[in-house]
Amino acid sequence: MGLPIPHTKFLIRIFKKYNIKGKVLSLGSQDVYLNEEQLKKLLDKNKIKYKKFIIQKTNSLELKKFKESKDFISPLTLFNSLGINEKDYFDIDKFNFDRPKILYDLQKPMKKKFFNKYDFVLDSGTLEHIFDTTSVLKNLVQITKAGGRILHIIPVHNYVNHGFYSFSPTFIYDFYTKNKFKIEEMYVTELGSLSYRFYKYNHTQSLDGYYLNRNKRYLMYALLKKTKGLKKIIIPDQSFYTKRTEKESKNNLIEILKNKISFKYHSFFWEIFYKFKKLNFKRQFFELNHTI
Repeated sequence: MGLPIPHTKFLIRIFKKYNIKGKVLSLGSQDVYLNEEQLKKLLDKNKIKYKKFIIQKTNSLELKKFKESKDFISPLTLFNSLGINEKDYFDIDKFNFDRPKILYDLQKPMKKKFFNKYDFVLDSGTLEHIFDTTSVLKNLVQITKAGGRILHIIPVHNYVNHGFYSFSPTFIYDFYTKNKFKIEEMYVTELGSLSYRFYKYNHTQSLDGYYLNRNKRYLMYALLKKTKGLKKIIIPDQSFYTKRTEKESKNNLIEILKNKISFKYHSFFWEIFYKFKKLNFKRQFFELNHTI
């Protein structure tokens, strides 16, 4: 679980844009790749007014392996600088390596005392490491307040063996929209050595496939707002199939072309089709770089 600089820039951006306050829950204790001076520069650049905040160094066993991380801040410091009180910041983990406030396995049903408790839940690299994703998502829906938000930052492409899973955007979109969440922001993000490029995700336009550079790594950033309480959590069918009628399938140009080509040439067909789609991959985007 970590917040490299582009992640932190995105987090600061949405905290300001949506005026996020109240109780925060982080899935895992986040590794924050910033020192105090860098954090203040980011806050100033985003015109975020801050008072004196808690200065606490990282407890991360992973970060402490590196000499340059000795002055890195804890996640509590980051969230406190964004207006979250110490008593309102929580982290949860199955393991006690980084001494989380809540020691708990998210694959087990959460106790009712946690229901509708949190205004903001952060998943920056946790969901892919937990085998029973259905149980985790059910828990997240239940513990988030009506009007509260969940931010997922999870792998989409080229993260082999990083965790158990990589996720297509439709996985997040279909689950949350079925369960009365509003998609506030959603991006398929291309990772580069100088910056991250955030492609805006439009589910309707992207339903038939989202064609990416095979040699790049991609993450998904999804900010989701709970619009109302739920009595029952719905497990969705994939919208690709529920929205596609038999008539539309018959009239689909790709289906027509594919059916006119001999089966033994289909691999060549899809290779050409992929290259064509890649050339026409023109979507709205913005970039966040790795520098302060």
